[in-house]
Amino acid sequence: MNGRRHQFPCPLGLVAAIGLACSPAVPAQSPPAAQGDSSLAAFKKTMESRLDEERARIRKIAEPVLERFRKMRGPDLEISIMAQTIKFQSADGAYESA
Repeated sequence: MNGRRHQFPCPLGLVAAIGLACSPAVPAQSPPAAQGDSSLAAFKKTMESRLDEERARIRKIAEPVLERFRKMRGPDLEISIMAQTIKFQSADGAYESA
């Protein structure tokens, strides 16, 4: 990987990585070799089903966390940040005047 870490684009990616890291190990399956199209189709269907199950499990785990992020980033936070900035600038001006 050239010494680079994989960066997840959002908190959901982080939650998914944590969820997958904590999940019990599932033995890797390799696609059937030269057994015909029906075996390959069955393999793909099985893998898609397992991926759908994992996606649903990750969503179930991540949704409460995402809801907390949404609440933290609400309009109240923006107002609080602006109020704190104004207080800081006022205190800094008073200090400079003193």
